[in-house]
Parts: sequence; structure tokens; C-alpha cells
Amino acid sequence: MLQADGHEVKEAHDGQQGVDMAAAERFDLILMDISMPVLDGRSATRHIRQGSGASRNARIVALTANVMPSEREDFLAQGMNGVLTKPLRKSDLRTVLGHQEATAPTETSVLIDHAHNAETYEVIGAENYPKLLARYSAEAETFIEWLQGDARLDRNDIADEAHKIAGNAALFGATAFRDTLVLIERSAKAGEDAAVMAAIATLPDIWKRSKKALAEVPPKE
Repeated sequence: MLQADGHEVKEAHDGQQGVDMAAAERFDLILMDISMPVLDGRSATRHIRQGSGASRNARIVALTANVMPSEREDFLAQGMNGVLTKPLRKSDLRTVLGHQEATAPTETSVLIDHAHNAETYEVIGAENYPKLLARYSAEAETFIEWLQGDARLDRNDIADEAHKIAGNAALFGATAFRDTLVLIERSAKAGEDAAVMAAIATLPDIWKRSKKALAEVPPKE
């Protein structure tokens, strides 16, 4: 998306490589993935800010699949200038780059964010979209079966798996399903077992309705 808008892009494959690149070259903007090998996004940002490299004062924007209000505050405290959720929307990216005005977010959680879904369809193409949606549907249903199959699941495993599934839910604009997965992840990390079980109980119905909505309202070509 950045290259299509005429920007020059350089990619780091892990956090340490990102720190090294930022030390050697002045970047206008650093999109910092929070989950990276070697150094995570928080650590990489601290290294950049505390160093004397060329990009010490560059804008750094966090990239993460899921973000809670407390985590957003932590990202800013670590020296980041903003947060973008994955998968990236072209409109959000352009807002960060200053190409268009930001729109006020809505507080209403809907089943499907049709604008985001249509953007995903445009990016991955008519041929690949149904294949990826079918693959994700299978992953989501396997995850739900896994959650329902054993009451002794480890909290960390639940949080990790919910995080992965939530990221792909966002890709297809499955807002309500993603929100429930984020709640499961957050509650599992906090050790709130009752909240985890309550959210898990609602997940099958939310997924059933989300899947039906995705099938009934295909993106316009």
C-alpha cells in the first residue's frame, strides 16, 4: 500500500535489524510491529529513542493485531507516537501519513465492517478472497471446538490462540467476532477465568452470525 502511494519502503525482518537500520538512516516514519523476533516492538522503540542514531526522533507508530486501552497507553509511554491495528486499512495508513482527515470512530460494534471487508477484497483479489475466507472459517471453527473441548486449557495458550484468530477476523471486518476474541485474550492474560468462560460461551453464536453475514453480503466487484 505504501509503495502504491509512491513511498519508498525498507523492511526489517526482526527488531534488532530495525534498530540497526534506524541508527544508520533517517526515516520519516517507522511502522513498528509489536510482535517481532530478537527484539519486540517495545524494546526496539526504547533502543531507538535512547540511542543517538539518525532516526532517534523519527515518528514511530505501533502495529498490532489487538490493542487494549492500557496497552495503547504503554506504547505511547515507550516512546511511540501512535498505534495502528492490523490488518492495515489504507484509509488509516493515509491518515497517519497526513494524506486525509481522520474520521471519528463509532462506539457501535457491528457484525461486519463492510468497508474494511471490501478493502480486503480489493487488495487480495476476487480469486483469492473466497479461498482465504474459507481457510479462515475452518481455523475459527477449529479454535472454537478446541475451546469447548477441554476445560483445563492453559490461560496463556487461550490468549495466544485468541490473538491469532482475532487478527484474521479483523482482516475480514468481522468486528463483533474480533471484539469477543480480544475480550477472551485480555481476560485470559488477567487471570479472569469467569470472564473468559462467559466470553467463550458467546463465541459460537457470534461466529455463526458473522459467518452468515460474510456469506450473504459479498464485496462489490
